[in-house]
Amino acid sequence: MRKCYIHIGNFKTGSTSIQSFLFLNKKLFEEKNFNLIYEKNFFKNTIHNQILFKYFDKKNFKKIKNYFKGVAKNSNLILSSEFFSCLSYDLEKIKYLKIAVTKLGFKPIVIFYYRSDTSYLYSLYAQ
Repeated sequence: MRKCYIHIGNFKTGSTSIQSFLFLNKKLFEEKNFNLIYEKNFFKNTIHNQILFKYFDKKNFKKIKNYFKGVAKNSNLILSSEFFSCLSYDLEKIKYLKIAVTKLGFKPIVIFYYRSDTSYLYSLYAQ
């Protein structure tokens, strides 16, 4: 079964750097059989999947399925958005994310980044 790596980076955990790295190396990932879906919005040169978060948040499978339409039939997928962390407050939405990704033929693998409270507060302060 194809794998869908879902990077859930809490805010202020370096997610934009990871997303930029993925975007800048997208050709290498494609050579290794990974698709990256990047949105053409105000997040330049990253793979930030903010629109997809909105579809998961509203549990709109039709739009989620359409969003995945361009993914090659035999490739794995990498998704990333800080906003995915907002789903973690609602167990039903986390279950829905897993069900929807599985229904699309992927095994979901979640990568979750977080920071300690003091480090997070320092980062907010420094910004």
